[in-house]
Amino acid sequence: MSGVTVICPNSRRCIVKVTPSTHLRKVLEEACLKQGFDVDTHELKHHNRVLDGALPFRLSGLPNNATVEMIRISRASGPANVEIALQISDGSRKLCTLNNELTLLDVLTKFSSEFGDDLLHCGDGKIPVCVYMNKEYRGEAELSVTTLKSIGISSGRSLIRYSAQKVSEEELSKIADRLSDEKARKEKLSEGFDARRAENQRREQIERQREEDFERERCESEESTARRLARHEGTSTLNSERKEATATSTTGASEESSNSVTTSSSGSTHTALATGSPLSRLEHLQSLLSHVNMSLNLNTEDFFADHLVTENGRIDLNVQAPLSNLATQQQPSNSADFRFPNASQEVSSVRGPEAEVHPLPLPRVCTTKCDRKAMVVVKDKEASASTPSTANIDDKFFELTVHDAQSLQRDLREQVRAHEQRALIPREFIAQRNRELKEDVYKHTVIRFQLADKTTIQALFLSREPVSHIYEFIANGLQDRRKRFDLCFALNQKVPNDADKHLIDAGLAPTSTVFVRFHEKVNDYALLFCKTGLTETTRDEADSVSKQWLSANGVLQRYDPRVADESLTAQNVAKRQADSKSDYGGPSKHRPPSPSISAPKWFKKK
Repeated sequence: MSGVTVICPNSRRCIVKVTPSTHLRKVLEEACLKQGFDVDTHELKHHNRVLDGALPFRLSGLPNNATVEMIRISRASGPANVEIALQISDGSRKLCTLNNELTLLDVLTKFSSEFGDDLLHCGDGKIPVCVYMNKEYRGEAELSVTTLKSIGISSGRSLIRYSAQKVSEEELSKIADRLSDEKARKEKLSEGFDARRAENQRREQIERQREEDFERERCESEESTARRLARHEGTSTLNSERKEATATSTTGASEESSNSVTTSSSGSTHTALATGSPLSRLEHLQSLLSHVNMSLNLNTEDFFADHLVTENGRIDLNVQAPLSNLATQQQPSNSADFRFPNASQEVSSVRGPEAEVHPLPLPRVCTTKCDRKAMVVVKDKEASASTPSTANIDDKFFELTVHDAQSLQRDLREQVRAHEQRALIPREFIAQRNRELKEDVYKHTVIRFQLADKTTIQALFLSREPVSHIYEFIANGLQDRRKRFDLCFALNQKVPNDADKHLIDAGLAPTSTVFVRFHEKVNDYALLFCKTGLTETTRDEADSVSKQWLSANGVLQRYDPRVADESLTAQNVAKRQADSKSDYGGPSKHRPPSPSISAPKWFKKK
């Protein structure tokens, strides 16, 4: 017998033994009785799927030893009206709206008046039997204790089949014993139900109180934070106003003191120091500070602040400052009018007037337009009919030959060599270098716009033009410019209408085929485009114009950062030979050279 593990709301696990015919409602009842929960306010859930209590374990879709979760019912629970259809043995059925709190015996009593026949007293030793979801409820004793809610009927419509069966006394005794055993089992499970239910209620009350305290603390912290921020903003505003006022007054005082210091003589300074009064010392200190401030503003080389500080870190007021020299030699300069020299002027002053000046780098996106030379290539039915079909290709064409295998092996070796010799350079750097190489090589671009009716429009572009220009080209050629359309690649990937990205970044250079997808299902070229500005031509003429326009492009050689092979020096050769030898490699393959024919006889082996 397998079991179902029920995770209850109190974080406890309850194992319920089940058979294939056990209803899930019974599993829920047993778990609720064991843990002290109300059956009417809870339900079972498995993997975010609410289980129907009327289904047996066989039809529930649960695996053996499954783990389900008991959750509280979100919808309103309680007595509800359901529609019950009762089908009798002759196949006829009646429909009534009943309360789900009624027992099956009450249901049969209600339907007896509907059918005009007594469904409870069958006579001839027969007993009433009700079948719901392939489970039989037999006899008045079992029907009187079984409610509609207990068998899983809580809402909607349900069908109950009724029949009268003849049973023996032995079967009736078995039914009575089964009912008594079920009643004893429920009483045993309900022994500690009240205590566990009270414990669950206390736990829920504590959890609710904690949630309320947490919510109150959160609101209080948010309010205190808001008040602190408001107070901080007010304080910062007041401090900034005070700093501005202090800076203004300090600047005026420093200017007045600097003027007084520059006009006074050094003799008066010594006289003030000789008096030794606090006022004179304060004035002298103020004059020194103003002089230091002025020297910092003028950025003079004879800065004497280092001489004012003694070894103990104090300011020596007896040091005489060269006020006259500073006032006479350094004049205040207007730093606001200072400007850096121009780069071209600096280069010309160093290299001379005839020196060559390198131009500034061009912007990545070029807004200038070229002559589109728009051409329309209409599909030629005769040419398409004369083209050989690919449906009759021989199967030998797709077989792998020796030459194909050698080519694949050569490509794989080249890929392995590229991975082994790759330098430790970031991929972003390699992508940037390849992008720069493309911008240097791809000057011109040819784009062919494919319509739904197989009509092709060819246009010429500069590779640095923004992607928005190709949208403008199609929009300007339409008869109704209000028609909405998209430009897509072969796999229905949209080309972004971006004015900051050029054709190289969009992957359209140097040649590409773009499909025009209109939002309205209109496929006729003649109804969409204006013929003015478009020249109808053949495929060969379009290829000739495209080849001539692309002749200005160069050959792209992608940046491949590889490390050069290690030089075969004598040291490297010896190292390789030492590494190639193994303890189990067998005898050496290098044999001593055989004696030459011209060697003397005494040198030859006998």
